[in-house]
Amino acid sequence: PADSRTLAIEPLIHLFKSLDKQRIDVRAFLLLKDCGLVVERYKAGLTRDQNHAVYSVTKSVVSTLVGTLLKDRKIPGLDLPISSIMKRPAGTKDAHWERASTLTLRNVMNMASGFAYVHSPTHGPLYDTRTNAFLYALSQDVAAQPGERFNYSDADASITGAVVSSAAGDSLYAYAHKALFDPLRMFNHEWWFRDAAGRYPGGWGLRLRPMDMLKLGQLYVQKGEWNGQKLFDP
Repeated sequence: PADSRTLAIEPLIHLFKSLDKQRIDVRAFLLLKDCGLVVERYKAGLTRDQNHAVYSVTKSVVSTLVGTLLKDRKIPGLDLPISSIMKRPAGTKDAHWERASTLTLRNVMNMASGFAYVHSPTHGPLYDTRTNAFLYALSQDVAAQPGERFNYSDADASITGAVVSSAAGDSLYAYAHKALFDPLRMFNHEWWFRDAAGRYPGGWGLRLRPMDMLKLGQLYVQKGEWNGQKLFDP
C-alpha cells in the first residue's frame, strides 16, 4: 500500500512559484500529515531556527495556559469574578478592583467585558510599555453589560494575561515555559513588551519558530496530550 504520508507535490510547487513571482511575504510553510512533517520551506535567507512575531496568536497561547491552570486546579472555573481568581495587585485603586469584581474570566476571554475599547495598535496607550495594562483595561468607559456583546479587545486580553500570571504565581512567560514550551521542546522563543508593572502582554508580543507553532497545532489536535502527558483537559 502507498505510504500514508505521500501527497501530490505539483500543486505545492505551483503555489510556491506563484508566491515567489508575486513576492508575497510568506516566511515559512510547513505541512504536517498523519503526524509527520512532509513539507518545510522558508523564505530565502531564513531558517527553521529563527522566531517570528506571532501577534494575536499570543492570545491563543494564553488561552491554552488557562486550560493548564484549570487542569491543575489553580483556577476554579471560568465563571467566577476576576477579583476572586487573582490577587489584588499592589496599588490598585478601589474603583479598579470593583470593576474586577463585575467581570468573569470567561467575559474577558470571550472579549465581552463590555468596556468601550477601540482597537488602535499603532498608537493606543495600551501598547506603551510605560502603561500598566491591567489597570488601564479596568479604567475604561463601560459601553455594555459584561457578556452582552463581543468587541475585539487587547485590553480584555491584558486582563486575561494578568489573571494567568497571578493564578500561576509567576510571570506569564515563565509559566508558559514550564506549562507549554518546555514539554513541547520549543526553542528560541521570546516575549516582548513588558509593561510598567512588569507584566508580559496577554494579547501580543510572543515570538515563536514556525516549527513550534506547528507543535501547538498538533497539541490541539491531540486534545492536550503530548508524549503521554496531559497538558490540558479538552
